[in-house]
Amino acid sequence: MVLRAALLLFAGIVAFTPVQSPAETSLLWGNNGERWSPGSRLPDYSWTGYQCGEKPLPEVRVVANIRNYGAKGDGKTDDTAAFKKALAEAKPGAILIPAGRYVITDFLELKNSGIVLRGEGPEKTILYFPKSLSEIKPAPVKNSGGTPTQAYSWSQGFITFRGNYGDRKASFKIASNVERATNVITLEKSERPSLKRGDWILLRQSDPGDMSFVNYLYNGTPGKTDNFPKRHGIEFPVRVAGMSGTKITLERTVPMDFRPEWGASFSLFSPSMTESGIEHLSFEFPVTTYGGHFREPGYNPISFSRVAHCWVRNVHFENADSGFFTSSHFCTFTGIIWKGNRKPDKRGNCGHHGTIFGGTQNLLTQFEFQVRYIHDLTVSSGSYFNVISQGKGPDIAFDHHERAPTGNLFSDIDIEKGTRAFDCGGGAALGKNCASWGTFWNIRSQGNITWPKPAFGPELLNFVGVTSTEKPELNSSGRWFEPIPPDKLVPRDIHTAQLKRRLSGKR
Repeated sequence: MVLRAALLLFAGIVAFTPVQSPAETSLLWGNNGERWSPGSRLPDYSWTGYQCGEKPLPEVRVVANIRNYGAKGDGKTDDTAAFKKALAEAKPGAILIPAGRYVITDFLELKNSGIVLRGEGPEKTILYFPKSLSEIKPAPVKNSGGTPTQAYSWSQGFITFRGNYGDRKASFKIASNVERATNVITLEKSERPSLKRGDWILLRQSDPGDMSFVNYLYNGTPGKTDNFPKRHGIEFPVRVAGMSGTKITLERTVPMDFRPEWGASFSLFSPSMTESGIEHLSFEFPVTTYGGHFREPGYNPISFSRVAHCWVRNVHFENADSGFFTSSHFCTFTGIIWKGNRKPDKRGNCGHHGTIFGGTQNLLTQFEFQVRYIHDLTVSSGSYFNVISQGKGPDIAFDHHERAPTGNLFSDIDIEKGTRAFDCGGGAALGKNCASWGTFWNIRSQGNITWPKPAFGPELLNFVGVTSTEKPELNSSGRWFEPIPPDKLVPRDIHTAQLKRRLSGKR
């Protein structure tokens, strides 16, 4: 009887144990990067986020309590003055915002490094904003199509982290081409910066007015560019490995060409604001009916402007017109949830931009949309080699907002319905939506994902592990469409895999 019972138990385990699908790997990566090289069409995303992924987000010591500055947190008293005083007197460390509901009715700005606003959890510490930005300080403008709106439709948050990157005038010219996937810069003989291992520099270049740089970004097929901004450029921070004579060796290879004809140069990268953040709280706005596209009054929580190595962690946005805006480098946004109960517009949208990513090598990870935005995840002008990973939402749109967003990664994301994955915005004649090296890795959906329309981007894009019934297209110099079933794809998140490989010492 005992044997019979054991056999029946074993049979039950076998019957109810799910069969694991055999893993499949991409020809762009392999199991552990054995198929990859720096010159691959798959960019190196291992340097993104806070401290290049080499350190976890810190747990900063509490040095002040917002209640000691007069904040009540009772949901009735206006606590704006207390927050302004705390920020004006802040010393490096965390300002604790205990559980409560804090009413704020004006802009708040952080300019100093090492300042962290910390709540006791998104369900406990709530910052409530009863007025919109346009009520406090109107900013009337017209969009690229001439429609009257507020600048807050696509910019500015109630709390702004603001910095700069150092003396731009003290720059050094690059003497010869620095080709993609190389890591040596040659200077003109007259240039003599004093650099050592571990120093940071900020590479720069821009279009000289002939659209040659823009054409390069689009791999020769930019689409209509009659209204494209002149002098479109890039700022790209990299760390120095050493210097000898007129040659500088970088710790990493560059992800694109830097050429003298595009004014390639660099200055020291010395950001005035680093190591600051906001964490463990909620931003809440009034329950209103969403007014629709370009009618947003400015219920926007956070903006990052020219800072580095800063973060937003475990933060919820409720009833927001937009989420966060960033134009910075090496910042991490993690544990973000967009939610609310405002009445949507006729198309089911509850806001404009879930986020707009500008700058380079920023990371949004472990996120969730519980409501739908017109543009859930936006990359646009000045957005280079950022990573958006490990998230989900009811019908996410990967909004590439024209003006050459280049080489950004969307990895390990469940877009659920999948009816509008590549619905994008932007004005007329501003180039195709996406520039070269844009990568979509392990994108899960209920609907079928196909190669986007020609207006979306050039052929030099990467689709690996997407829900699709389409046949593979593996063109080394053209389309790369590798529809491995997402549940079989290994690694699940290519950013995490690349970081692990780099930190293990492999190149």
